[in-house]
Amino acid sequence: MQTRALYSLYRRRIEALSEKAEPKDIWAPDLRALLSELKDHLSEIEPASAGLVCEGLCQQLEHEALQVTDARRREILSCAIKGIEQLSLPD
Repeated sequence: MQTRALYSLYRRRIEALSEKAEPKDIWAPDLRALLSELKDHLSEIEPASAGLVCEGLCQQLEHEALQVTDARRREILSCAIKGIEQLSLPD
């Protein structure tokens, strides 16, 4: 999968997760699974490209988190950012 496609796919999936009105005990495991899938996809592309995907996602999600008024949605976006930042990518 190309970097633009990865970026778009995971941005949409994280946004969709943040828009659901579910309690944390439901969305947190879903977010962990989503981040695990992202890590698997990132391992299939060049390390520099994987870094760019992560950087782009974090920047966009941070921008959105600063704009939203829903505290639960902001929490999900913030947790997604933290999770992406903590992904250990191959060198």
